[in-house]
Amino acid sequence: MTKKIEEAHELNSLGHNLWLARNYQEAEKTLESAVLIYESENSDWVAAPLHNLGNLYRDTKRPEASLEILERSLKCFKKMERNQSVVDVLTSMSLACLDLRQFENMEKYLIEGLELVDSEDFSRIGDLEHNLALCYQRRFLFDDAEDLFWRSYS
Repeated sequence: MTKKIEEAHELNSLGHNLWLARNYQEAEKTLESAVLIYESENSDWVAAPLHNLGNLYRDTKRPEASLEILERSLKCFKKMERNQSVVDVLTSMSLACLDLRQFENMEKYLIEGLELVDSEDFSRIGDLEHNLALCYQRRFLFDDAEDLFWRSYS
């Protein structure tokens, strides 16, 4: 691993922690720096700060930008065959779609996530099913929504 890649890993970790602390401006700058380094090294690990930026954009009420950057992250994680990360990005994309009221896309991402998730990963399955229930609720499919809500909590 090159020194630049190590630096990008550190910046991504710092940017993630800043995002969690809701220090959005510093987090965004830090994550963008990580993206630039990964891109300059032609590294697929750019997927990680892109995912973090996508979540930050959603938290700061920029769902269109969130979805756009999450699609880039998804492509990289798929190329790397990191299914857990793919499922996490699909979950993030579904939430951006919720904000944009793109319920069909939201459902598509969540179903794809459910198809990929490890059958023993109950936390991710619960998140996906809970979000799918929200999607069905917004689409007035109340019976389907209720079934999923109950299943996601069991």
